[in-house]
Amino acid sequence: MGMFNNKRGMFFTILAIVIISLFALSYSFTSNRGQRESVQKRVETMNNFVFSTEEDMSRSLFIAGFRTVFLVEQQILNTKSMVNNFTLVFNQSFFGGTYNGVLAPVMTGATFGDMVKNMNISANKVNAVVSLTNASVYATQDDPWNVKFVLKGRLIVKDNDNLVGWDKEEIVYSYVPIKYFDDPIYIVNSNGLYSNKMIKTPYFPFVSGNNLANLSLHAQGSYYINYSGAPSFIDRLEGNFTHADINGVESLVNVKKLFDLTGESAKTKSIREFVYFSSSGITPFCRINSP
Repeated sequence: MGMFNNKRGMFFTILAIVIISLFALSYSFTSNRGQRESVQKRVETMNNFVFSTEEDMSRSLFIAGFRTVFLVEQQILNTKSMVNNFTLVFNQSFFGGTYNGVLAPVMTGATFGDMVKNMNISANKVNAVVSLTNASVYATQDDPWNVKFVLKGRLIVKDNDNLVGWDKEEIVYSYVPIKYFDDPIYIVNSNGLYSNKMIKTPYFPFVSGNNLANLSLHAQGSYYINYSGAPSFIDRLEGNFTHADINGVESLVNVKKLFDLTGESAKTKSIREFVYFSSSGITPFCRINSP
């Protein structure tokens, strides 16, 4: 009888151990699963934040680039002098908010420091902090109708709870259309009296049979077409008015409008603006009369 009781007691003891072990395992599994789900949710939140941050960086770059072009064109209009290196000017305006060492009010809220500050305001809402190190920028063109602004740097996003984090080399770019700006060639050569927006021609093809209406409207409006023998928009900002570039554009000078605005008589030379306003001598040209 005593042996039976001992066996029964041992059975219940083992059963209790098994039940407690199963409970512990279940609790551990549930706890780990909950922790994994929490981390996964945090990863998704932070991943969405990083994506939106990259979009915000692109928008900030657009604003900074647009304002820098505006700033340069204002200086060209005021001084009739060009910039030596547009990328250098963009570096100064973006990182320092200055132009030629002088504070540029138009860059207020559009500098690198402003961008990082705004990024951290957003990061604070998701309990994170952002830094962008080794940052550099440059301006270029890979098509005739836009200036491409590029920002490179190391983007670091840290979760304040140390659950997740991102550390990546970032390349962000933004395209600013040139159609919003005046052609520096016209500004400089008319003493600021003749401004001409760099708008791609809506009149194409120019000739349909014997109908020259589109060509006439194109010429009268001094619209632009891509021409690899002409200077690009960045070339024009830098005063390289005779430089041939694959992203070059050209317009036709409206000599009547030029005369009305400046009193300058028409020259006997090509009315391509980069040729017409050049210091070169008479160049071959042709006259087209409507049939």
